[in-house]
Amino acid sequence: MIYDRSLVGRLSEADGVKPEVDLSVFGEGGVSRKHAQITRAEGQVYVEDLSSSNGTFLNGERLQPGLQTPLRHQDEVRFGSLRFQYWHKQA
Repeated sequence: MIYDRSLVGRLSEADGVKPEVDLSVFGEGGVSRKHAQITRAEGQVYVEDLSSSNGTFLNGERLQPGLQTPLRHQDEVRFGSLRFQYWHKQA
């Protein structure tokens, strides 16, 4: 069962793309309009590349498009050239 799904990308009103996680505030940074998807299901969070031009990387390894990959506490996720660290808050 999927609880939450968020599109990661760049806002493009002309193309009708309005991602829940809009990285355009950081400049282009090699981020596609529909770059990746973050999914939370049954207590686990996953990242999935959506065939982006510049790739999605987890701890330096490029993700295969269309494959949901689990995120772990303090993993580094890179969307194009923008780097983020995933922090999982324990309940």
